Amino acid sequence: MRVGVAMATNGPGVTLPITKHNSLVTSADELAFSIREAIFIARTGRPAFNARRNAEHRHQIEEVGKKLQGMMPFLEAKSVPW
Repeated sequence: MRVGVAMATNGPGVTLPITKHNSLVTSADELAFSIREAIFIARTGRPAFNARRNAEHRHQIEEVGKKLQGMMPFLEAKSVPW
């Protein structure tokens, strides 16, 4: 006997960390605004995403990681361009 299972996934929640912008449109009335917002974000270069990425790059753990890497000469130094 086969049993089928349907799973619901929170699409915007799952993809939030890896996409430029997410919005969940729940009605036709919200669709035009969501499209205009997406176009604005595409034209302005993702200001919120860039700000968050820059803040994470300056996070204390990044500085500690660089210091620790410097203490381990057997590791090759790597730099990620932001």
